[in-house]
Amino acid sequence: MTMRYNPFKPNSPVYQGMFAGRYDEILEIEKALFQTKNGNPVNIMIVGERGIGKSSLLMVSRLLASEEINDIKNNFLTVRIGLTGESSIMDLAYKIQLGIERELNF
Repeated sequence: MTMRYNPFKPNSPVYQGMFAGRYDEILEIEKALFQTKNGNPVNIMIVGERGIGKSSLLMVSRLLASEEINDIKNNFLTVRIGLTGESSIMDLAYKIQLGIERELNF
């Protein structure tokens, strides 16, 4: 058995140059973006144990949603927010509002 190094560490997302091994997940995200772009919105949820690369996958997802990849121009507005177990629906709405304002430079 070959030992492999796990580059994912809690609270330390890896960047695109280190990201590998998530082809199936990335393909599903691309499909969801395509469906949404064409009027059939799709929800995705990324869950998993601490330190397995969820934040890194979200960084790649953000690139897919907001930039041109593989000759496909996606022009989604993406916002990053942080939630805790104590976050209410009002907290969520407020954080989304602030995220949108931040991205649009209000």
